[in-house]
Amino acid sequence: MGRAGYDSSKKPLWECKCSCGGTAKTRASRLKSGNTRSCGCLVKENAAERGRNSRIEIAPGTVFGQLTVLGLAGSDKQRVSMSHCKCSCGKEKKVRNVSLSKGKTKSCGCAHIREIEPGTIFGRLTVLSYAGVSKNKSVSNCKCSCGEEKIVRNADLLNGVSQSCGCLHKEELVERNTTHGMSKDIAYKRAATSTYRAVKKQAIPAWDRELTDLVTLEAHDKARFLTDELGIPFEVDHIVPLKGKDGATHVVCGLHVYNNLQVIPASENRSKNCYNWPNK
Repeated sequence: MGRAGYDSSKKPLWECKCSCGGTAKTRASRLKSGNTRSCGCLVKENAAERGRNSRIEIAPGTVFGQLTVLGLAGSDKQRVSMSHCKCSCGKEKKVRNVSLSKGKTKSCGCAHIREIEPGTIFGRLTVLSYAGVSKNKSVSNCKCSCGEEKIVRNADLLNGVSQSCGCLHKEELVERNTTHGMSKDIAYKRAATSTYRAVKKQAIPAWDRELTDLVTLEAHDKARFLTDELGIPFEVDHIVPLKGKDGATHVVCGLHVYNNLQVIPASENRSKNCYNWPNK
């Protein structure tokens, strides 16, 4: 209607006319935000509606959808009257009387449960039959491709959460934790040890890691073969030593790369000078 002065915070007030005929003074910000929508009559009407809802009584035996009222069940925390009901599925539940009378609640929740047609396949699981309701969730009896049978929630099947009896998860764990299956091989252990030492000495270039690992493994295989055939211990050695010291000075610093590896007798490896370039 127009300006109506200022409030205690010196904010401008506007005088408004309500649809009920009353008037009220309020800030423009409260009108824009929707905090003020009436002169106060709407609050009174809502309170009266809540009061009527809290006093609704329903006679035992009344049916609402799949629910049959057994008797009164007191009030909830908001002091709204409730009834004790039994669903057609056999489950009993307390429901607000206002929800029953307005048709908002028609079952214990089983009406929203979906059944899955037998024979439907989800991953490794094949639905055999509907298995009823468990913890207010529909479940199905399923058979996995491995032969195991399991009760699975329909929602987990439809959402892709369950795709096996658990065997798929176990196989994925084994595959994820198994990199090559050679951890117990002697040649692999020796190759891994030499690679570890080279890493500690920062002698492995990133651009040649994959090929070097392959050649290192083959070199240790060759060393083991020569040892078994000739009866003399053979070892894998770096042609140019990775890092040697002569006093406080680094004289030589080779790389752990495929073309810096050789297989030589262990005695020769022990006697060579690791502080200088080869043939020096």
